[in-house]
Amino acid sequence: MMRKRLLLVLGVMVLLTVEAYAQKKKSPETEKEKQELKDYTPEELDELRRIPGRAALYSAVLPGLGQAYNKKFWKIPIIYAGGAVFGYFIGYNDLFYQRARNALFQERYYGENDLNPNLSEQQLENLTNRYRRNRDYMIIFSVLWYSANIIDAYVDAHLRDFDVSKNLSLKIAPTLEYTANNQAFIGAGIQLKF
Repeated sequence: MMRKRLLLVLGVMVLLTVEAYAQKKKSPETEKEKQELKDYTPEELDELRRIPGRAALYSAVLPGLGQAYNKKFWKIPIIYAGGAVFGYFIGYNDLFYQRARNALFQERYYGENDLNPNLSEQQLENLTNRYRRNRDYMIIFSVLWYSANIIDAYVDAHLRDFDVSKNLSLKIAPTLEYTANNQAFIGAGIQLKF
């Protein structure tokens, strides 16, 4: 039984000895590009690396300005389209909320309303509450949309120089480890190279 377990563990360890490459070995062009980066002045490097706080501030002042700062111009129409949609639905629900509230007021104090004479006071109250709730939800969603705009600019500036090249590799191999009292044991090791 012990021998079967040992063979099973060794078999799994052999199968786990796999190398996964996501890119080729470093080429001379990569080293050349790194050397070229050393030749930049601090002002030019600042232009290459966006400051995340500045991008977030720009987006907070004017939605989309942080995306422009990050040179992600394609995101700006999406931000303004979302803002326009939320603005439209806030206005729509607020308009009908005001109408339903006025009709409810008229129904309570005059016994009739301008909105629809067939609606009872309870129905007008439900209608008023529904439009107010929808308006409030749209306000909350628009604040979330505005916050997402700021977070997007901030994260995008942070990830500007994130390495997405093909110079990443993963290697899983069996390892031999030692405990504090010098007893050896077999384990699985994972190496991630950048």
